[in-house]
Amino acid sequence: MMISDAIKLLKEVQTLSTDIKSKPLNDAIVELQESVINLSNSYLELREKYNTLKEQVSLSQNIYLDDDGFVCVKNDNRKFCPHCWNKDRKLSLMPRHGVDVWAPHEVPKPYAFDCAGCKYTVYSANEDIY
Repeated sequence: MMISDAIKLLKEVQTLSTDIKSKPLNDAIVELQESVINLSNSYLELREKYNTLKEQVSLSQNIYLDDDGFVCVKNDNRKFCPHCWNKDRKLSLMPRHGVDVWAPHEVPKPYAFDCAGCKYTVYSANEDIY
C-alpha cells in the first residue's frame, strides 16, 4: 500500500464517520491524516537524500587524479579542484589558463592554477590544462 492509498482510505473513513457523528472519532481520523501526511513528507525527504547519495557514489567511481593533481572525471576534459573534492565532494572547476610563477627554470611546474571556490593552488607544467 502506498501513502497516497492510505490518504484515500482515510478520506473514505472520514466520510463514513460523518454518519456516526462522533467528535472523538473525527478528531482521531484528522490526527491520523496529519500523521500520514507528515510520514509522506519524511519519505520524500529521505528519497531525495538517497538519490543525492546514489549520484555521489556513481560520480566517485568516475573520479581520478591526473599527474598534476587535478581532479578529473572520466570522459570529461575539464579539471577540478582536489581540495574542494576532498573536503566537500564538490567539483569546483579550475581555470583553463595558469599564471606563470616567474621561476620557470627553478620550478618543474611553473604554472599556478587557483581555485575560485577555496583558493587552493595546483601547479602544472602546462599553461593551458584543457
